[in-house]
Amino acid sequence: MSRECPRRLIGLALAVLAAFRFAPAGAMEAPAVSTDRELLVMVRISPDHFRVGGGYGTYGDELGQSARDRIAHKVARRYGLKVVDNWPMPMIGVDCFVMLVPAPRAVGATAEQLSHDSDVSWAEPVATYTSRAATPNDPLFPAQPAATQWHLADLHRMASGRGTRVAVVDSGIDAKHPDLAGQLAVNRNFVSGQALVAEQHGTAVAGIIAAKGDNRVGIVGVAPGTRLLGLRAC
Repeated sequence: MSRECPRRLIGLALAVLAAFRFAPAGAMEAPAVSTDRELLVMVRISPDHFRVGGGYGTYGDELGQSARDRIAHKVARRYGLKVVDNWPMPMIGVDCFVMLVPAPRAVGATAEQLSHDSDVSWAEPVATYTSRAATPNDPLFPAQPAATQWHLADLHRMASGRGTRVAVVDSGIDAKHPDLAGQLAVNRNFVSGQALVAEQHGTAVAGIIAAKGDNRVGIVGVAPGTRLLGLRAC
């Protein structure tokens, strides 16, 4: 792996962290929009065996943090910026500072300048993401195991199953159920000698997969954007 690859991975991780740090809850679907003149500036952290608070003493990392604060403010003065916030991330080897770029300087060009500074590991404009979906208003959503175990609301901001088809080979599905109305592209019966009827098991499985969200009814499916192929086989 090249040296540039870890830098890019760290930059991507920090962009995501910045989205959650600075944006309203719910993010990651809409395109990124640069905020008002802020930069993420990652100050280099010395290796653990050289760093104060690296595990050899009982005084914590206060001195190391103070040193990195001084470096960040020195960098800010060097480029005419203002430090407005910071949070340390020692597990990935950087200390992240937020710096304000004065108008009318270009934020992107300033980030590029800082990226070449020997005291800086990485710099990039802060990005804000706005959500197109809030936490579902379905009354039983909080009781669903997947809601907490799979972080379902967050998952749906990235992927909802839209554009996919899922075949449910099971007992009959109630296509008129309020959580499933409009969710079935096909609802066919393959049991000879019997008419298609709505049955509990097939309906429950269909709901787990594709129950509609934000309709103030019942639950939310794992993939509410998908369309079902209901195939009654038993």
